[in-house]
Order: sequence, then C-alpha cells, then structure tokens
Amino acid sequence: MKLSGLPFLLILILCAMFLSGATKAAKTLTAESTKSAASDYPAPVNNTHDDKSKSSSIIPSLAQPAETYTYQIENYYYNSVHGWNWLGIVAALSTLGLVIFAAWQMCFVNRSAKATEIAAEAAKKSAEVAANNVIATRELANLERPWIIVSKKSLIGFPLEERSIISPIQIEISWELTNVGRSPGLITSVSKAIVCAPLIDAPEPSYADDPLPAGELLIPPSGDHAQTSRKDISQEEFADFMTRNRCVMFYGRIQYYDTSRRDLHVTRFCYRWYIENDRLMLDSVGPRNYIEYT
Repeated sequence: MKLSGLPFLLILILCAMFLSGATKAAKTLTAESTKSAASDYPAPVNNTHDDKSKSSSIIPSLAQPAETYTYQIENYYYNSVHGWNWLGIVAALSTLGLVIFAAWQMCFVNRSAKATEIAAEAAKKSAEVAANNVIATRELANLERPWIIVSKKSLIGFPLEERSIISPIQIEISWELTNVGRSPGLITSVSKAIVCAPLIDAPEPSYADDPLPAGELLIPPSGDHAQTSRKDISQEEFADFMTRNRCVMFYGRIQYYDTSRRDLHVTRFCYRWYIENDRLMLDSVGPRNYIEYT
C-alpha cells in the first residue's frame, strides 16, 4: 500500500479535527456536570430582619451576602469551562500518538513492500538472464560440437545378373565414419551389423558394441575413418532378396564425446539395399526406430 504526501496530510488534518471535537465535547460535559452540582448545592438563607435585636444573634458564617455566594459559583463554573481539562489533554495526546505511530507503520510497510517488489523483480531478471545464458551456451556448443555420420556406402558382391546361386556368397559393404562438425569427435564405441531383413516390418534393432583397436578413435573436423564389413548370404536369403521379400540391411550405433567429454553423443544409422526393376536400390534413411542423432 502506497502512502503519498497529500493523503497523509489529509489524514492528519482529519485526526486533528476529530481531536478538537472530542475536547470540546469533554469540556461541555464538564460544564454540564458543574451546573448540575451548583443547582444541587443549597443557597444560604439570609436571616437579616428589620429587628435589630435579632440581627446580633445570627451566625456570621451563615450570614454572608447572596452576592458573595453567586460570585463563588460563577467563578467555579468559569474555571471548570475555561480552565485546563487534564483528562481531555491526555486523551488527545494519546490519540495523536496512536495516529503518528499508525502513519509510521504504514510508511514502514510501504517501504518493505517496495523493497520486496524490487527484490522479486531483480530475482526474476536474474533468472531470465541465467536461462538466456544457458540457452546461448547450449546453442553455441551445438554449433561448435562434432557430428559423426556414416558416409560413402557401397555394396559389393551381389551377382544381380544371377537369379539363383548354388553356394553361399559373400557381400562386402564399404563405409566411412565422417566428422561433419566443427570440433574433434572422440569415438568410444561402434556397433554394426549386416542382416537380411524383411523389406516391410523390419524387426527392432539390437546393438552389440565391437571393441575398438585402440579403445578410442579421434576424428578431427572434416576427417573420416574408412571401414569394411562383410557377410555371407545363403541361397534362401539370396532368393528372397531377388523376389523383393527381403533386403540387405546395414545398421549400427556410434557413441562419441567432444573434447571436453561433457556430453555423450549418439548416432544410429540404417541403410537398406533392395531390388527394384532388376536394379539395386539404396534406401539411406531406413525405419524410424533405427535412426537417431544426438
């Protein structure tokens, strides 16, 4: 609650008017009480007679003139109305003290609320700045991070001119690990497999990590690492492949870090070769549950 200078002054003026009215009311009440007391007080009886013999026997304290008594009553009434009313003064000062204390308390509450509002606003701005810094840092890290993909894939060894084979044949797939990011990538594990899978409704992938010769493989930006994978194809698998019931699927998973080793990145890939119009076709996307880049 805010308390400006003008409303505060108006409040004090109203309080002063209230106190003035209360003091007048107290004085009026005192005067009325005094008048009531004077009316109840018995006036002295003038016992003066024309008989001079009896005047000498009157008690002097009761023989005071009526004018003297009236003067005393009027003087007492005047002091009661125009004199100091200490009870009213104490009540007025106490009320004024309470008003001043309430005004001070309102100012204190106003300042505390303002300070709390400023602190809350500062905390909100600090949180927003911190969140923006985190977002900016992460975006910068994504721009400068490594990105490992599988590229330059080729399938060798499929005798497309044959409709059937007598003995199993061996196919060969050449591929490369390529870093298309802006910082070196440190590969920690590689999992790959070649299977003859149904062309439609491929099964869920399963990954078995192959040990790396040196434990870890560092690929610089725009660098690559060539590899070759092989698989034996049986007569039944070859027949299903030639009739478009199956495809040759090459899939795998690569796990790697950036040079800070802070975040583990994962690349899951899948490529399929199949026959269409007596031609060998390549699907470089594969099923959705086989693909991932983090």
